[in-house]
Amino acid sequence: MTCPLTPPTDSLRYVLREAKEDDLEFMVTLFNGFARCKLYKTLYPGLRDPSELSEVNRKQLINWIQSPQRQLQVLVHQDSQEVAAFCQWALDDSADLPYSEKYYKGPGTDHDALKSFLDAIGDYDDRLADFGDFICGWQNHGHRMNASS
Repeated sequence: MTCPLTPPTDSLRYVLREAKEDDLEFMVTLFNGFARCKLYKTLYPGLRDPSELSEVNRKQLINWIQSPQRQLQVLVHQDSQEVAAFCQWALDDSADLPYSEKYYKGPGTDHDALKSFLDAIGDYDDRLADFGDFICGWQNHGHRMNASS
């Protein structure tokens, strides 16, 4: 059984459209909401306010909006024109910030935890950038992919 996203008689209707720079502040506010997740609480145990992440998040979103390889979409409330959600996907990683700029490093940051995290995900990100070589290398080390793994 399927349900519509919004009831037909409800005035709360949403539209999905391409993001514009005018949407930036709404998206930054939503992006800052990740500061409440377990990862961010580990990386930033002394973060006083999620808005401290705004500049890093704003920079990332601008890169995505301006990239021809990215699609950045927003879900907009028709009446208020406020952005309720956004999503992005990429054809490649050309609009990604370097890891050294991608994460907040100001007051409240556990710098050792952040460095360990960036080292760990950087390795996987580098290997996944060339997925074919990653899989071939992985299989050559005695691992085999099968339907059950």
